[in-house]
Amino acid sequence: MVHISDQDEESQQLLNDLLVLSAIPHEYIAPIAKDIAESKPYVALGKVINKHLGVPEATEAVARLVANIDNESLPTIYEMVESWRQEVESGQEALSDEGLEQLKKNLDVLISNSTEEVIRKTNKATALLTATGNEVTGLTFICDARPVYNDDKTDIEGYVPLATMRIYYNRPNEQQDVVEFTMTPAEVDAFIERATQAREKLNVMQRKMSEWLANGTGEELQ
Repeated sequence: MVHISDQDEESQQLLNDLLVLSAIPHEYIAPIAKDIAESKPYVALGKVINKHLGVPEATEAVARLVANIDNESLPTIYEMVESWRQEVESGQEALSDEGLEQLKKNLDVLISNSTEEVIRKTNKATALLTATGNEVTGLTFICDARPVYNDDKTDIEGYVPLATMRIYYNRPNEQQDVVEFTMTPAEVDAFIERATQAREKLNVMQRKMSEWLANGTGEELQ
């Protein structure tokens, strides 16, 4: 990958992504742009791109560019690329004239009015998924047994099986945190039952609302 001196990490990532896009034949990019434009009102961006590219690194690079670049920023992007081409040091991977033309050709179809509208609505919907409350980032269960001692504390008379549930989450201010609950087997059963009921209700909601709004579920945005 390209390493740009005197550039912050975000700029390096952007230039690396642009270099990846410049190496992808236009015949792979054109159908991606078409699928994005036709995925209304939302688009599962990673899934659409990966369907045509099938390479995780390329999919991630193109997805970042499509999600974060708009028409107004394209002139600035091209100026930055030209500046980088002039400053690139000997021995570093540079962008050729042919690569630059390929990059512009690919960006012109990916960043269009038709794709921008879909991306804008998708970004808005995605933001709403985590805009309020705490965002769960992980869930683990740790199972163990607590010994039950006799009155003199000289022997173990039995045990109590317990599960510790840890929920990892991000606060609205992006601070990471974790909360723990100790649960008996009966409480774990109750948790599973309530979670199953919630999943069934969400299934009904998704099925009904998808009849009114195409791709109108949070899962479609992942």
